[in-house]
Amino acid sequence: MSVADQGIATSQATTTKSPQSHGQWITPRSIVRVGIAVVLLHIFQEVFLGTSSIGSLVANTLQILAALLAATTCFAAIRKASGFMRSFWLLIGLSFLVWTIADLGWMYYESYLHISPPRNSIFHFMVDGRPILLTIALLLDPTEESPWYFFDVASVLDTVQLFIVFLLIYLGWYHVPSLHGSLTLSMVRSDEIEIGEACAVIVLAIVQALRARTAGLRKIYLEFLICFAPLSAGVCITDYLELRSSREILTGTWLDLWWTIPFLMTAFWAAQWTQPEVLFVSPQTQQPFFNTLFENTVYALGPLVVLLQVTQLGPEWRKISFTLLGVSILSFGARLALSKFRESRALLRIRQATDALIESEDRYRDLVEHSEDLVCTHDLWGNLLSVNPTPARVLGYEVAELLHMPMRDLLAPEFRENSTHICSELVRSDPIRVCFVF
Repeated sequence: MSVADQGIATSQATTTKSPQSHGQWITPRSIVRVGIAVVLLHIFQEVFLGTSSIGSLVANTLQILAALLAATTCFAAIRKASGFMRSFWLLIGLSFLVWTIADLGWMYYESYLHISPPRNSIFHFMVDGRPILLTIALLLDPTEESPWYFFDVASVLDTVQLFIVFLLIYLGWYHVPSLHGSLTLSMVRSDEIEIGEACAVIVLAIVQALRARTAGLRKIYLEFLICFAPLSAGVCITDYLELRSSREILTGTWLDLWWTIPFLMTAFWAAQWTQPEVLFVSPQTQQPFFNTLFENTVYALGPLVVLLQVTQLGPEWRKISFTLLGVSILSFGARLALSKFRESRALLRIRQATDALIESEDRYRDLVEHSEDLVCTHDLWGNLLSVNPTPARVLGYEVAELLHMPMRDLLAPEFRENSTHICSELVRSDPIRVCFVF
């Protein structure tokens, strides 16, 4: 499938290795076996141990194992990936690694200290901040080949912008009110942040699936939705129940399966994933209006949200908030300049390709018109479509006289029957093909 015919560029995928090359145990079959064992142990824990100290310890351990398995398979998928998919799998793997570390801290407080983690502990921040990595993964530009360190300049700027937005929302909506508010208020604010993030990730994945211009890219976003929609649903259901009961739900209930099963689903997805042959539309082709509007809107929302959050923080946070606002505006300006630079670079490539094509056509035309040999094209029925002028004059014709003349009239009698037979075969077997005669 050529780029000229289809208007697409293939991601420079190397020969994919079988899952066995990444470790004998990281295979779809082994992931299924481990997943069944983890789910059965979860069911046993919830039936016989519940939310007791041992039950919470077992439930947290199983969740940590599932998250660590998902992180490991995502990191292994990097070795099978090329282009932006290397960054994509790295970010998803890091999100599960952050969850693993946060859950270890949560287990320490619940099972060892027998208390909930403090309101402003790092573990709350890590749990609430994990969706940032998923959001960055969904916003990666498929047309950009990531360098050896995985991320291009645009991805770094987007990461800075998203982190600033999240940090200010976290400070203004959760951290500052929790310093002087009740435990119930802190729980409510934390749950509202988690629900908002879960819904935002799913909506963004749906939008990216609708924007995708190739089947391979759309398939990636749809598989992301299949794995993370249940996880987001579990987050929303658990937080909704906490908001209704005004108390925190302990680890060890049936709701834990809303986390464990999606973790295992992601591990299976990463283990059986292979790089698509055609992944993105060539950046030389024009972007649809909806895609351009979406990208520019996403870039502009960052500083606007930051400005809104800065106005809600108190005077004691003014120095930090205005510093973050300045960094956000600089990131937006740099991102906009980078987008314009890439657009001009794409236009330059188109202009260079057009100039090269015109030059090549001029050379070909000059070669044909000054050639003393007969160079002609004909249709499938043998009628001449074009003839170079020099041989036409040698034959005693004007070029216009030769057009639409049967080619067989210019051939020696012994070759005419064979020429008619060849044209008849072309019409019968391959009517789309065009024959060139030199």
